[in-house]
Amino acid sequence: MQQAGPQYLRRVITHRQTFQTTPEKLFPLLCPTTEFDWMDGWHCELIYSKSLYHEYNAIFKTSYFNLDETWVVSHFEPCRVIEFVRVSEHVSIKVDARICDNLDGTCTGSWIVNATALTAQGMMRWRR
Repeated sequence: MQQAGPQYLRRVITHRQTFQTTPEKLFPLLCPTTEFDWMDGWHCELIYSKSLYHEYNAIFKTSYFNLDETWVVSHFEPCRVIEFVRVSEHVSIKVDARICDNLDGTCTGSWIVNATALTAQGMMRWRR
């Protein structure tokens, strides 16, 4: 049975930033297991990854910002693209990250984040 429209709120967040480094140096920092090295308070549990790092179909669990999430890497092209689907009890988040080499020792990162409430509590988190 089809509903008349979306049941819960979705917020789309976009961000673009130029970094004074190459994609080869930036891209490894986008891995949940290497974020220990540069994010205060970060914790993740590796559920599945052959390489122990980010890769296609890798699965991680995190508890960050008081939100327990399971992450699945849904698309992966080393040094170019990583997409995560993050699911918690109240929110589902799809993160699409693209890294473009500017061929001058810099690179530009572009992120699109689709955060969708799964419950009324999730709506409260993203309504702000």
